[in-house]
Amino acid sequence: MAASPSGSDGGDLAEVDVPKRSPDRVDIEVGRRVQTFRLERGLSQEQLGDQLGLTFQQVQNYEKGLNRIGAGQLQRIANILEIPIGDFFDLAQTRRSRASRGF
Repeated sequence: MAASPSGSDGGDLAEVDVPKRSPDRVDIEVGRRVQTFRLERGLSQEQLGDQLGLTFQQVQNYEKGLNRIGAGQLQRIANILEIPIGDFFDLAQTRRSRASRGF
């Protein structure tokens, strides 16, 4: 067996510098909209997190765009906030939908 880069016999994983991913502009925008809709509903990050089974820090990371929100999780968020999932993406749809709800 060849020696691993860490100098061991392969039992330990070598430390590898992995570049941090910068937040994607879509992730940032979706997160901003999660925050906007959450605040319109009067929910704290902790309250939304509790309904999702997450910590408030995870919700905070979603809202900052630091962590991507998977499709299933985004659907759960939309259900909790009682909005169409498309409102997280389409600005024109968001404006029409919010106007029809009196926001």
